[in-house]
Amino acid sequence: MRISKLNRAILYTLILLLPTSCHWFSPKEETVRRSMLIYTVITSNLSSSIKENIQDVKKSPYVPRDFNLKKESGDVLLILEHYEGDIPRLKRLSMDKYGVVNEEILMEYQGRSSIETELLHEVLVYIDSIFPAQESGILFSSHGSGWTPVDYYRNPVVRSFGQMDREEMDIMELASALPRKYSYIMFDACLMAGIEVAYELKDKGEYLVLSPTEIMAAGFPLGDVMEQIFYSTASLQERVSSIASSYYDYYNVPGTGGGTICVVRTENLSQVAAQAKAIFDQDRDRIKTLNMRSLQRYYRGDKHWFYDFGHFMEMLSSDKGMYDSFSAAMNGAVVAKYATDKFLSIDIRNFSGLSIYVPNPSNGYLDNYYKGYAWNRDVGMIQ
Repeated sequence: MRISKLNRAILYTLILLLPTSCHWFSPKEETVRRSMLIYTVITSNLSSSIKENIQDVKKSPYVPRDFNLKKESGDVLLILEHYEGDIPRLKRLSMDKYGVVNEEILMEYQGRSSIETELLHEVLVYIDSIFPAQESGILFSSHGSGWTPVDYYRNPVVRSFGQMDREEMDIMELASALPRKYSYIMFDACLMAGIEVAYELKDKGEYLVLSPTEIMAAGFPLGDVMEQIFYSTASLQERVSSIASSYYDYYNVPGTGGGTICVVRTENLSQVAAQAKAIFDQDRDRIKTLNMRSLQRYYRGDKHWFYDFGHFMEMLSSDKGMYDSFSAAMNGAVVAKYATDKFLSIDIRNFSGLSIYVPNPSNGYLDNYYKGYAWNRDVGMIQ
């Protein structure tokens, strides 16, 4: 049964009052300048890496100062921490006047899972009610498998972000769970920089920071993230682009495995869709004739659902003028992109920042699932 938006809003308000969630925190009256939520879904095989990343955050000199140190405003760092086998806890980290980082539990969610889109929505609504900020964003940290259906990447017999107790969160459902548009959304998770994911989130985040390849277990350099989010005076686009640059610098070192990253300005994705649609309308039938071996890939093994978007459109288009218009639109949407020469076993020779699925008539299940994405509805790649 589907629940109407009004009834859903009432339901989530009531959920906040249920005894399954305990909280010891009252709303603040101070004006919040910037806020960020780190939303973690921590499975056993990522536990040590993400735990180490969180500890790095707690040791960072860039944790926001406590409100008591500023009369007029402050910044807020929040973490939804959920380890497999434990309960989700929403915490606030702040630095006191002695430079000590204090950890305050705001909520505990008994019997709940961070993989539930209902919990994600509830947490975000709660944060907005307590810390309404002038600039706010989310960093998701967990496993990721891009646009593919739930459990398909791990076991292609039948979404996706996160993994807890062998459950995942569908990207379309994740987008619906976000109650409003945020200043930025970052994914410290594999394979999330697909045009399908970016387009699904275009009305939910002003900027997106994502990787089209897998991400090594070390993840984002969170100290640099904290510095740019809370302490830089540059514009938002400059700050999220600097985060991407720091990510590249971190992995552009022998022995790290390499990395890819991009920053998407979502307000320009509609123009990308318009130019892509024009090419698909003219050249859709050429897809089945493409030499897939020459197309830039971002996957390993036999998980061939992630190819470079720009390279694909260049190979597909029979009209240089149309491709040039598409390329110009892409330059307006992908405002920063970085890639090492190799990512593990993959040579990176063509890099537009975003990936795309290439239709496969022999896999009707994936093609039919793909039709549900807003991207495909607007461009008609698969009809």
